[in-house]
Amino acid sequence: MPLTMHCPNTQQAEIKCQILLDAAEQLIEEQGIISFEFSDIAKVANCSTGSVTRFFESKEDVLLCLFLRSVTANNISGILNLEQGLSSQERFLVPILTTYEEVAKNSRFMSLRSVSVNSKVWTLASCEKVDRFKLRVNRFFDLIHQLALDARAEGALDETPERVLLLTQMIYFQLFGQSTAYESKLIDSMVDDQRERVEMECILAIINSFKWNEKIDAEQYLKLRGRVFRFIETGIKSKPSCKKCQDANLKNRRHS
Repeated sequence: MPLTMHCPNTQQAEIKCQILLDAAEQLIEEQGIISFEFSDIAKVANCSTGSVTRFFESKEDVLLCLFLRSVTANNISGILNLEQGLSSQERFLVPILTTYEEVAKNSRFMSLRSVSVNSKVWTLASCEKVDRFKLRVNRFFDLIHQLALDARAEGALDETPERVLLLTQMIYFQLFGQSTAYESKLIDSMVDDQRERVEMECILAIINSFKWNEKIDAEQYLKLRGRVFRFIETGIKSKPSCKKCQDANLKNRRHS
């Protein structure tokens, strides 16, 4: 029976895990996300195979952890807490705009997400990694849903709970589908220098098809996107880390 791979629970273990994940990222950069070998991580990190298998059971474990330490949800709460005076509509936009900016900033993020969410990948990972992965994916969806429910409770959104859930689903599908389509670079007519404009038009079309007390216009959208961009550039200088993943899971447990 295989051992259960545990996430680091000491600072020393966290540092070692970080070194291994950084080595995996280097391999992905050089060989691609599909081609890199799990057995090569120890060589690049200059450590024993036992050091790798202490934290990771398989390549699938590594892919999930690389995704989890860089997910959008690691940063959204910080933006919501620091950006004061936002309207209900603007708060609802924050996870959307943070996602767009994170995808633009980190070229590997989309590749990791696209591979990680494939059931042929995540179901092969160890139980602890799968549990964390499910928690974080659901946490992102639930955050968008909760912000919509908050807007409804505050009188900014005049929709039934069923329609609020539909809005959440439409936004989630739009974020995932649109970013995946662009990152694949398979569709010739998707002009990259028009990407931000198309993203905005699609999101506004969805949001403004619901009954908000005030419609969100392009000027408001672009102003808020600029604020999100500046926060990410100046307020989040640290690289993706195990600590960010651990802290995000801890916050989620406290609020559950």
